[in-house]
Amino acid sequence: VGGTYILNAKDLNVDENALSTMNLQMETFYALARDADILIYNSTIEGELDSLAQLLEKEPLFSDFQAVKNGAVFCAKANMFQQTSNAAEMIQDFYTVLHDEGDWDSLTFLKPLADIS
Repeated sequence: VGGTYILNAKDLNVDENALSTMNLQMETFYALARDADILIYNSTIEGELDSLAQLLEKEPLFSDFQAVKNGAVFCAKANMFQQTSNAAEMIQDFYTVLHDEGDWDSLTFLKPLADIS
C-alpha cells in the first residue's frame, strides 16, 4: 500500500524463516524506528491501548519517536488476528493510515491513539 516496513529480517540479522515473534531489545527498536512517520503498535497480547498516554506509560522512550511527536500512532485491535479472512479490509486500513485519509471511523483493524496532524 506504499509504506516501507522498517523492521525487516535483513536489518535485524534474523532468519527470515523464524517464528512470527521475536525478542527485540528496545535500543535496537529505538534506533530503527525513532524516525518513522507512522507507528503501528501491536498491543493485542497485553490488551488494546486506548490512548497515547497509555503507550507512553508502558515505555517513556516512545516520546522521542517522530510518529509520536506528529500524532501518527495507531494500535492494532484484537480482531486483527481473529479475522484473518478479511485481508482486503486489513489492507484498506493500512492504506487509509499510510495515505493520511483521515477517515479513522472507517478503520476495522487499527485505531488511532493520536490523530495525524
